[in-house]
Amino acid sequence: MAVSALQIVHRHLRSVSAATIQALHVLDDVPAGTDGSNELDTHAEAAALGANWRVLDTNGELVDVSGFSNELSTPTNIPIVRAGSVYLDPATGAEYLLVIDQAMYFGSRMSHSLINPNQIRHYGHSLCDGPYDPHRDLELKCEGNDFMIPFQVRGVNVSFDTRAPTDEEKESLQQIVLTGPEWRPEEIRMVGRINVDRRRRVCREFAQAMSRRRCFMDEML
Repeated sequence: MAVSALQIVHRHLRSVSAATIQALHVLDDVPAGTDGSNELDTHAEAAALGANWRVLDTNGELVDVSGFSNELSTPTNIPIVRAGSVYLDPATGAEYLLVIDQAMYFGSRMSHSLINPNQIRHYGHSLCDGPYDPHRDLELKCEGNDFMIPFQVRGVNVSFDTRAPTDEEKESLQQIVLTGPEWRPEEIRMVGRINVDRRRRVCREFAQAMSRRRCFMDEML
């Protein structure tokens, strides 16, 4: 399924058992080792995980979503999961299990995954996905440790690559948690934070400009 945007249009209020979710064929597992890209996309209200992620746990919640795809029908009964994917650190060669909570799981129906960068920021991590930002590197920096992921630019997309873990890797690899257990995009109200240093600089420059204006007015009088 080719998807460019996903919006949650309905949440099933009744908690559904894992067995029921499996019976609905919406929790299709993917082969370990399946690799794919993770594109940063704010048009996906929550992370939409494809074949490069495997489920670690479910919370019994299903959602219906709308979006642009090559399918005529709107995807329904999409499970909300906690999932993991293996990331290879290019600098050290070490492998980590990235963990995303509160994600929509599409499994083999999507060859790649869509990650909402604001969902990661909401958990406290620092993330720059602006290729034209001259002041920061294009990367994710995790709060509380030195772990980081440098991003790649492919055409107009910013992304990073991971692969589906084995059952052993789901248990043995060090976990890097990217998102938290609380994410309700329909309830989130993001407020931009004002950089304190920038605010002070603007105020100082304004005060200096006003001072020069007063001196000019005094000279004119």
